[in-house]
Amino acid sequence: MYLELLGAGGLYSINYDRHIAGAWGVRAGYSQVGAWMALRDGTIRTMPVHFVYTPSASRSGLELGAGAMFYWDDSDSFLGWQVSDEFRVSASFNVGYRYQPAEGGFLFRIGFTPFVGYNDGLRAGPFGGVSFGYAF
Repeated sequence: MYLELLGAGGLYSINYDRHIAGAWGVRAGYSQVGAWMALRDGTIRTMPVHFVYTPSASRSGLELGAGAMFYWDDSDSFLGWQVSDEFRVSASFNVGYRYQPAEGGFLFRIGFTPFVGYNDGLRAGPFGGVSFGYAF
């Protein structure tokens, strides 16, 4: 379990990931913020879902991920995209470093998390994030 700041879930997200077969895993998170943070009315909800690959046996080192960021925004705009009360999806990726001892304990992640989506035209953007949590 970890808190990610400025990553695949937007401003922040609370995430759970699980290694399911060797170096392969899955991750899901959730975030909800008031759009007042962007000087608008409404609520922004995001849910990043990724497949994760960590080739190191200790699970510390390179981390690669690909998946989607699902988001709902009932405010005027989100990251410069004009939206309405609609459900949207963007492709989301991760290339970064993960520190997670095999026996569990403190977890740290940092990475580049670009996204690609379609909203009145193809949109792409660089993003990055840092995470802190606990592995068990």
